[in-house]
Amino acid sequence: MTSSPVRPLSPASLETWYAFLGNATETMCTKFFCTTCGSGEFQMAAIEMAGQIIEKERLPFVGKSIVGILMYRLPLSSLDRDPSVLEAIQILFYTRTPIEDWELCLQAWLPDIHQEPHLCDWALYRLVRCLPTNSAVRDNWLKACMKLAVEHRDSSILESLLIRFPDEAFAYEGLEARAEELRGQHWNLGRVLDNRRAAVRGRKG
Repeated sequence: MTSSPVRPLSPASLETWYAFLGNATETMCTKFFCTTCGSGEFQMAAIEMAGQIIEKERLPFVGKSIVGILMYRLPLSSLDRDPSVLEAIQILFYTRTPIEDWELCLQAWLPDIHQEPHLCDWALYRLVRCLPTNSAVRDNWLKACMKLAVEHRDSSILESLLIRFPDEAFAYEGLEARAEELRGQHWNLGRVLDNRRAAVRGRKG
């Protein structure tokens, strides 16, 4: 795979965006699905900041949301941040970015998943699972992630696939066998495999 052709934000704008997110996690509520405030202050501030960066960068309106335009320009590698920043990004995806913009972002990130397997796992578990089952982007991600997990013996991606996409994962040639091979080193894989098999036996019974 080649690197994503999407032109990323300039280094200065990238730093501005992540500095904003880092500060927001310390000064605003960025708790995912906060039942008290809904992280409303953070969301409004993020829209304002995204708008300023888009104007400064003179970015074309690709997508359906202001935050989506910005997210589309974030290199996958740039997400390698503190978990609280990733949680803030997840909030913006879930509340301020329509599915169409998710697909733009995910398709732009896909060529780089081999270089960033832990971020690939995050996107798979948190974002890809929410795409419609008829989404071509979802299909592309699953095929690429299953191939990556099997060939590179990635236990974390294997686990995410087996939990979030069990039908596709168990149908993929070699994936169940790879998970079985690694279960002795990663007990979670064994638990997931055993639970799945028990569920299948229950349906047949």
